[in-house]
Amino acid sequence: MERRMHARKLIDDSALVHVNTGSGSIEKTAKIDNISLDGICLKNIGDIHADSTPENLRGAQAAVYLRSNPVSVFGFVARSEKDGCLAVKIKQSTNDALWEKLST
Repeated sequence: MERRMHARKLIDDSALVHVNTGSGSIEKTAKIDNISLDGICLKNIGDIHADSTPENLRGAQAAVYLRSNPVSVFGFVARSEKDGCLAVKIKQSTNDALWEKLST
């Protein structure tokens, strides 16, 4: 069952991901799996769980800086999995027009 309000779109890009866990911050690079107007799913994020469990990451503030597109998005971790996948619910972006164009 699809839980997103907006359709997913595949995008070929990577990103720098910054997650503030409250007890510290984590920065990792990741491959973007897919995006939508209100979310982004990342994969191959590496050992993001080395310093924190998936449960501790859920709800944490997150910033995602796309490498090939001049836009960054900010929100919170909606889902974190041990296999290196991370989903971020987006609350704002640095360029709403570009983000909308990329995600629709």
